[in-house]
Amino acid sequence: MIYIKSFIITLLLVFTVACSDSKPDKLVTSFSNDLNGTTLATDRSSQIRVYANYDDGSKEEITDTLMWSSSDDSIASVSAGLVQTYAISGNVDIKYETVIKNDDGSALYEKTINMSVKNITLKTITLSKSKLSLVVGASSSIYATGTFEDNVSLEITTQDITDDATWSSLDANISSVVAGLVKGVSEGNTTVVATDSNISASLSVSVTKTNYVSVVIYSEKTTFNVDQNIKLEARATTDDGKIVILDDNEVDFVSSQISVVTLSGSLAKAISKGDSTITVSITGTTISNSLVLSVDKEKYVRLFKGELEVELPYVSSESNSSLGITLGTFTLLAVGEDFRTSILLVRDFNGNILLSPKAYFDGLTSLDTLYKDVNKTFYLKQDGNQKQLHFSFDINDTAKSSFSQKYEELN
Repeated sequence: MIYIKSFIITLLLVFTVACSDSKPDKLVTSFSNDLNGTTLATDRSSQIRVYANYDDGSKEEITDTLMWSSSDDSIASVSAGLVQTYAISGNVDIKYETVIKNDDGSALYEKTINMSVKNITLKTITLSKSKLSLVVGASSSIYATGTFEDNVSLEITTQDITDDATWSSLDANISSVVAGLVKGVSEGNTTVVATDSNISASLSVSVTKTNYVSVVIYSEKTTFNVDQNIKLEARATTDDGKIVILDDNEVDFVSSQISVVTLSGSLAKAISKGDSTITVSITGTTISNSLVLSVDKEKYVRLFKGELEVELPYVSSESNSSLGITLGTFTLLAVGEDFRTSILLVRDFNGNILLSPKAYFDGLTSLDTLYKDVNKTFYLKQDGNQKQLHFSFDINDTAKSSFSQKYEELN
């Protein structure tokens, strides 16, 4: 009994650190979800949100940090907690688990929910709030819950229908709404409505004016290269200490050196090497602030994994539970001049070199020329039997990229 208790405490301590860097001094005591019931309607979307509960009484949503899976994708699939049911009725297990594993490969925490998908009829809609007060620029999420009746047994059940409902604001100039996210636009009162299957529910929204005292420009990075973009955020502080993220129509961004950095609203694009001071001003006020963006490189190679750009040199390690043929899709783009690739190698985790068809680059070879401004898409592939692989290649003998793939058998 003492051993079990010690194990649980250790598990929670590890998960606390992994779950939230913002709460290193708090301990996760339990996990919970907001699932209303285990019966879902066919052909619908329903969001499950999972929370870590801390020892100080607070909680934090961790839905996006978990791995989700369905036992039968023909009945219901799941991604980031969003369960999509289909026309087939039946039972399905929806499972979520932590990415972090124990030494034996099991998840640090996991839960399986047995769900029944049925042809049931929506009867009423209830919103998470009946009234909402916002300041201009602030947002709040409203959730819609549907009450359903079984067409045969007449049993009543509820489920989240936020993503299925059609949301509208009676006055979009006062308050906007998208998928339940309500935002204050200007002073006034209006009504937000959620509609599904000709059934509606509404809440009253009151928007008041915001008094700002300062503004800063937030950026995940301040250094980038020619042809790359950085998304900026204008974060204003109100007179009562609240932080509000302002829309582009509420602020003006200006670049001191448009030959170095140009702006399209809050989107900054690097044009040439150098520095540019970006200034943001709140429209209709004298409140402003600035940030320096630096453009480092005019000649380099961009690398995209799928549609997401990653930094060179690129090093990645991934684990999959299925042996696929295509392990990754990548695109190279030369900026400023032509480049060459070299030393394409595939090894197993013991260092042994593997040759095609066991594992190979498809669409990229040694001494390939990467022509300026021309995309070069390639794939990392294997014959479906290699469990541990490491791909690597060089660009102009200066930038090395590598990708490791490991297969994990599930019990």
